[in-house]
Amino acid sequence: AADPAVRALYDVEYRTVGKEDRVERWVAAKGRDVFDADGRRLRVAGTVLDITRRKNAEGRRNAVAELAQEWKDLVAPGDIARAAASVLGRTLGVGRVGYAAVDHEGETLHDVLDWTASDVTPLSGTLPLRDYGSFIDRLKQGEVTVVEDVRTDPRTAPAVAALQAKAVRSFVTGPVLEHSRLVAVFFGT
Repeated sequence: AADPAVRALYDVEYRTVGKEDRVERWVAAKGRDVFDADGRRLRVAGTVLDITRRKNAEGRRNAVAELAQEWKDLVAPGDIARAAASVLGRTLGVGRVGYAAVDHEGETLHDVLDWTASDVTPLSGTLPLRDYGSFIDRLKQGEVTVVEDVRTDPRTAPAVAALQAKAVRSFVTGPVLEHSRLVAVFFGT
Protein backbone atom coordinates (compact mmCIF):
# COMPACT_ATOMS: atom_id res chain seq x y z
CA ALA A 1 0.00 0.00 0.00
CA ALA A 2 1.19 3.44 -0.86
CA ASP A 3 1.97 5.98 1.84
CA PRO A 4 -0.64 8.70 2.34
CA ALA A 5 0.27 11.93 0.59
CA VAL A 6 -0.37 15.53 1.49
CA ARG A 7 -1.95 17.15 -1.56
CA ALA A 8 -3.60 20.25 -0.22
CA LEU A 9 -2.37 22.84 2.27
CA TYR A 10 -4.48 25.69 3.52
CA ASP A 11 -3.95 28.76 5.65
CA VAL A 12 -7.03 30.97 5.72
CA GLU A 13 -8.80 33.53 7.90
CA TYR A 14 -12.54 33.98 7.62
CA ARG A 15 -15.57 35.44 9.34
CA THR A 16 -18.37 33.26 10.66
CA VAL A 17 -21.66 33.90 12.45
CA GLY A 18 -22.84 31.48 15.16
CA LYS A 19 -26.07 29.65 14.34
CA GLU A 20 -27.37 29.81 17.89
CA ASP A 21 -26.04 33.09 19.25
CA ARG A 22 -25.68 35.03 15.93
CA VAL A 23 -22.32 36.36 17.19
CA GLU A 24 -19.77 37.27 14.53
CA ARG A 25 -16.38 35.65 15.02
CA TRP A 26 -13.14 35.51 13.04
CA VAL A 27 -11.19 32.27 12.79
CA ALA A 28 -7.80 31.25 11.41
CA ALA A 29 -7.64 27.76 9.95
CA LYS A 30 -4.37 26.06 9.04
CA GLY A 31 -3.98 22.51 7.97
CA ARG A 32 -3.74 19.93 5.25
CA ASP A 33 -5.76 17.24 3.56
CA VAL A 34 -4.18 13.79 3.53
CA PHE A 35 -5.02 11.52 0.56
CA ASP A 36 -4.34 7.91 -0.26
CA ALA A 37 -2.55 6.77 -3.42
CA ASP A 38 -5.89 6.72 -5.30
CA GLY A 39 -6.61 10.35 -4.48
CA ARG A 40 -9.26 9.68 -1.82
CA ARG A 41 -9.12 11.97 1.17
CA LEU A 42 -8.20 10.03 4.29
CA ARG A 43 -8.37 12.84 6.81
CA VAL A 44 -7.98 16.52 7.44
CA ALA A 45 -5.34 17.57 9.94
CA GLY A 46 -5.06 21.09 11.25
CA THR A 47 -6.09 23.75 13.73
CA VAL A 48 -8.77 26.38 13.95
CA LEU A 49 -8.22 29.36 16.26
CA ASP A 50 -10.63 32.13 17.27
CA ILE A 51 -8.86 35.36 16.23
CA THR A 52 -11.80 37.70 16.84
CA ARG A 53 -9.96 39.87 19.37
CA ARG A 54 -6.99 40.29 17.04
CA LYS A 55 -9.21 41.17 14.04
CA ASN A 56 -11.18 43.68 16.11
CA ALA A 57 -7.95 45.31 17.31
CA GLU A 58 -6.69 45.46 13.71
CA GLY A 59 -9.95 47.07 12.66
CA ARG A 60 -9.66 49.72 15.37
CA ARG A 61 -6.01 50.46 14.47
CA ASN A 62 -6.89 50.73 10.79
CA ALA A 63 -9.81 53.04 11.58
CA VAL A 64 -7.63 55.35 13.69
CA ALA A 65 -5.00 55.48 10.94
CA GLU A 66 -7.65 56.17 8.32
CA LEU A 67 -9.19 58.89 10.48
CA ALA A 68 -5.80 60.57 10.96
CA GLN A 69 -5.29 60.52 7.19
CA GLU A 70 -8.78 61.93 6.56
CA TRP A 71 -8.37 64.69 9.13
CA LYS A 72 -4.94 65.93 8.10
CA ASP A 73 -6.21 68.56 5.65
CA LEU A 74 -9.59 69.33 7.23
CA VAL A 75 -10.33 72.51 9.14
CA ALA A 76 -14.12 72.99 9.22
CA PRO A 77 -15.85 71.22 12.14
CA GLY A 78 -18.57 69.89 9.83
CA ASP A 79 -15.99 68.32 7.52
CA ILE A 80 -14.19 66.76 10.47
CA ALA A 81 -17.47 65.36 11.85
CA ARG A 82 -18.40 63.89 8.45
CA ALA A 83 -14.99 62.26 8.07
CA ALA A 84 -15.23 60.74 11.57
CA ALA A 85 -18.76 59.48 10.88
CA SER A 86 -17.65 57.96 7.59
CA VAL A 87 -14.74 56.06 9.13
CA LEU A 88 -16.86 54.91 12.07
CA GLY A 89 -19.75 53.80 9.85
CA ARG A 90 -17.54 51.79 7.51
CA THR A 91 -15.56 50.29 10.40
CA LEU A 92 -18.71 49.18 12.22
CA GLY A 93 -20.49 48.10 9.04
CA VAL A 94 -23.62 50.11 9.82
CA GLY A 95 -25.95 52.07 7.58
CA ARG A 96 -25.78 55.50 9.19
CA VAL A 97 -23.60 57.37 11.71
CA GLY A 98 -23.98 60.98 12.66
CA TYR A 99 -24.49 63.89 14.97
CA ALA A 100 -27.47 66.22 15.24
CA ALA A 101 -28.63 69.13 17.33
CA VAL A 102 -31.75 68.61 19.44
CA ASP A 103 -34.41 71.12 20.48
CA HIS A 104 -34.98 69.98 24.07
CA GLU A 105 -38.44 71.53 24.40
CA GLY A 106 -39.67 70.76 20.88
CA GLU A 107 -38.08 67.29 20.99
CA THR A 108 -36.85 67.61 17.42
CA LEU A 109 -33.67 66.64 15.66
CA HIS A 110 -32.15 69.21 13.26
CA ASP A 111 -28.85 70.24 11.65
CA VAL A 112 -28.02 66.60 11.00
CA LEU A 113 -24.47 65.71 9.92
CA ASP A 114 -24.55 62.07 8.92
CA TRP A 115 -22.67 59.55 6.88
CA THR A 116 -24.73 56.86 5.20
CA ALA A 117 -24.01 53.65 3.36
CA SER A 118 -24.72 53.86 -0.37
CA ASP A 119 -28.19 52.30 -0.03
CA VAL A 120 -29.36 54.53 2.86
CA THR A 121 -30.90 57.99 2.45
CA PRO A 122 -29.33 60.69 4.65
CA LEU A 123 -31.51 62.31 7.30
CA SER A 124 -32.59 65.86 6.55
CA GLY A 125 -34.89 68.57 7.79
CA THR A 126 -36.41 68.70 11.24
CA LEU A 127 -37.36 65.34 12.68
CA PRO A 128 -39.87 65.11 15.55
CA LEU A 129 -38.27 62.48 17.79
CA ARG A 130 -41.58 61.37 19.35
CA ASP A 131 -42.62 60.19 15.87
CA TYR A 132 -39.93 57.49 16.26
CA GLY A 133 -40.75 56.28 19.77
CA SER A 134 -40.40 57.15 23.43
CA PHE A 135 -36.60 56.71 23.72
CA ILE A 136 -36.19 60.50 23.90
CA ASP A 137 -37.24 60.29 27.56
CA ARG A 138 -34.06 58.33 28.34
CA LEU A 139 -31.93 60.65 26.20
CA LYS A 140 -33.20 63.64 28.17
CA GLN A 141 -32.01 61.88 31.32
CA GLY A 142 -28.53 61.55 29.80
CA GLU A 143 -28.75 57.82 29.08
CA VAL A 144 -27.33 56.11 26.03
CA THR A 145 -30.13 54.33 24.17
CA VAL A 146 -29.58 50.96 22.55
CA VAL A 147 -32.41 49.41 20.53
CA GLU A 148 -31.52 46.02 19.08
CA ASP A 149 -34.73 45.63 17.07
CA VAL A 150 -37.18 48.50 16.53
CA ARG A 151 -39.97 45.99 15.88
CA THR A 152 -39.79 44.42 19.34
CA ASP A 153 -38.46 47.15 21.65
CA PRO A 154 -41.39 48.68 23.57
CA ARG A 155 -39.93 52.19 23.12
CA THR A 156 -40.02 51.94 19.33
CA ALA A 157 -42.53 49.21 18.37
CA PRO A 158 -45.45 51.68 18.01
CA ALA A 159 -43.33 53.71 15.54
CA VAL A 160 -41.85 50.82 13.56
CA ALA A 161 -43.25 52.03 10.20
CA ALA A 162 -41.67 55.49 10.61
CA LEU A 163 -38.33 54.00 11.63
CA GLN A 164 -38.26 51.49 8.80
CA ALA A 165 -39.09 54.29 6.36
CA LYS A 166 -35.77 55.84 7.48
CA ALA A 167 -33.97 52.46 7.04
CA VAL A 168 -33.62 51.97 10.80
CA ARG A 169 -33.80 48.42 12.16
CA SER A 170 -31.60 48.94 15.23
CA PHE A 171 -29.72 51.89 16.67
CA VAL A 172 -27.51 53.37 19.36
CA THR A 173 -27.96 56.98 20.39
CA GLY A 174 -25.76 58.93 22.81
CA PRO A 175 -26.99 62.16 24.35
CA VAL A 176 -25.09 65.43 24.69
CA LEU A 177 -26.33 67.45 27.67
CA GLU A 178 -25.61 71.04 28.63
CA HIS A 179 -26.86 72.16 32.04
CA SER A 180 -29.06 69.02 32.24
CA ARG A 181 -30.71 69.77 28.90
CA LEU A 182 -30.48 67.57 25.82
CA VAL A 183 -28.80 69.64 23.11
CA ALA A 184 -27.46 67.04 20.67
CA VAL A 185 -27.12 63.32 19.95
CA PHE A 186 -24.59 61.00 18.37
CA PHE A 187 -26.20 58.07 16.62
CA GLY A 188 -25.55 54.93 14.64
CA THR A 189 -28.14 52.82 12.87
